[in-house]
Amino acid sequence: MLSSGLLDRGGTDSVGRLMPFDEYKLLVAELEARPELEDALAKANPQDRWATEALPSLGRWLRKGRPRGPAIRTIGAEFDYLDGVDRNEMAWSFSMILNALRRRAVKPTKQACILATARNEGIYFIEWLAHHRALGFESFFIYTNDNTDESDQLLETLSREGAINLVHNRSGPNIRPQYKAYTHALQFLPEILDYAWTAVIDLDEFIRINTSKFSSIIDYLNWSVFSKTDSISLSWKLVGPNKQMRWRDAPLNQRFPNINSEPNDHLKSIFKANRFLASQCHFPYAPGYESRVYSYSNGAQTVEGPLYKQHDYNYAWIDHFQLKSFEEHVVRRSRNTGDHALVADINDMNVDHISSASLVDLYLSDYDREDLVAPTSDDALDQKRRVEIEKLIALPGVSSALERCKSAFQAEVDQVKSILARNPRFQIPGTPENRLMAVLRSAP
Repeated sequence: MLSSGLLDRGGTDSVGRLMPFDEYKLLVAELEARPELEDALAKANPQDRWATEALPSLGRWLRKGRPRGPAIRTIGAEFDYLDGVDRNEMAWSFSMILNALRRRAVKPTKQACILATARNEGIYFIEWLAHHRALGFESFFIYTNDNTDESDQLLETLSREGAINLVHNRSGPNIRPQYKAYTHALQFLPEILDYAWTAVIDLDEFIRINTSKFSSIIDYLNWSVFSKTDSISLSWKLVGPNKQMRWRDAPLNQRFPNINSEPNDHLKSIFKANRFLASQCHFPYAPGYESRVYSYSNGAQTVEGPLYKQHDYNYAWIDHFQLKSFEEHVVRRSRNTGDHALVADINDMNVDHISSASLVDLYLSDYDREDLVAPTSDDALDQKRRVEIEKLIALPGVSSALERCKSAFQAEVDQVKSILARNPRFQIPGTPENRLMAVLRSAP
């Protein structure tokens, strides 16, 4: 019926819901053998992007020998619906299920990549990228959304030089760009399937491994305890302000040398992209038609995942530079995070809407804390990271693009501080806001 083109979207979905699961697998094998079926499915379902785009692009990628793809891509509002795709497979379209199973059948030829979103992270990006290259990650899939810090040029330069795979994510109002990006990568981006493991992290998170046990992230992921694992959970280590009020142009681990001693319940995940269909910030979403195996970072397994409140820092973990200096914190909080709808501008209204609890109390609670500990030193990784930074800076156009990001960020800092200085909440003597402004003005 597909070959005849007689099945429209309603027809294929009706047939799909009645089709035994084993027959889906047979049809996936048929798609591999008969590429013309991709065209038939697309013609029968012209409004279904899994039929018209996901399956055909995956087929072309496989038949052409898995090329890297264009240096810079753009997805627009036509993909905004991915933010709210139902994770319950009974609500999927027929072609969406076929796409998921066909992606499941792809055998990776490489080891490890990172999937991340980047909004106004230009001043940190080189350090973050260098760190994870030094750790052994082979590729980086970076989605942007509405950058205002001149970082688009930096990222585009790095992409043209082959250092990252860049996708500009243009989203409409009330869309969470981060969730949209993850779903797009895990359902529409073929290249990510060439990697056995995908880490989904943010640009203020640095994966760490115990280098007395493992030589690289690849060595860690090839550890035999993960042979049947689908997703690995890494615990956060929070890195606080370390009494820093102002941004300095220096590496994060030098500016914030001490970490919070107490464990943190949050986690981040490294998982097999062909086994999952979408992800949120902390863990991927699995389909219901197959079981998944989750592991803690020490290798202990469970099928109950995703995992929380199980802390282990002996094998691998995440250093999370959450707050940084107050200048950096207030600029970040004046916008929003990628798992919320876009707030584009820094202006009086947006800054005024920041509550005392989120802006001041959160920062002060970490600013003066005494339970900080020095992390385990890793001179070998530090040296590799410095080498990678030098390599990246030496790429044509990267140094000048980075300098523009630094200038743009400093302008944002000055703008936010000016807004705070005339905000009545920060003028009342004896309040936390007023004390914080006094410290900010006096900080060197």
